[in-house]
Amino acid sequence: MAFQSIEQQTQALVLPIIEPMGLSLWGVRYSLVNGRALLQVFIEREGGVDADTCGEVADLLSPALDAADFIAPAYTLEVSSPGMDRLLFTPAQAKDYLGQSVRVELKSAVEGRRRFNATLLTATEDQLELGVTQAGDTPVTLKLGWSELAALRLVPVFDGPQPKPGGGKPRKSQ
Repeated sequence: MAFQSIEQQTQALVLPIIEPMGLSLWGVRYSLVNGRALLQVFIEREGGVDADTCGEVADLLSPALDAADFIAPAYTLEVSSPGMDRLLFTPAQAKDYLGQSVRVELKSAVEGRRRFNATLLTATEDQLELGVTQAGDTPVTLKLGWSELAALRLVPVFDGPQPKPGGGKPRKSQ
């Protein structure tokens, strides 16, 4: 049998649990954060996912993960919706957001940078094309393979005026 990552094994456990609940799996991410293992499971359904649903899935998934016992160290399980700043796990997901702003985190630095914002131009099975603008420079197109990415996340755009840092209304001088 071929090697399966923790993410792949988790997906196989999650799907039979969430599909009867009318949920779909957006993605799974396993990472070490400050020396602690974190398993994130992102679920969704039309109309959204509430905290109670996330808790119910966590309650059903936790014993299944314990029984499968494929995660060696202690870990924290987190079940949530993908959110507005959702991670993009697959080319199919990325294609739904072409032309939008994304936050890119690379496994290794390119031109001295590991993290930057860009515009998602194209997404294929093999690579992404990103429009990157550095301060005062003309935009450049950067081509990256999916394997070079540590994370690709949407940057939410909010309509309307944005509050000023510090909030509140300006005071009238006396």
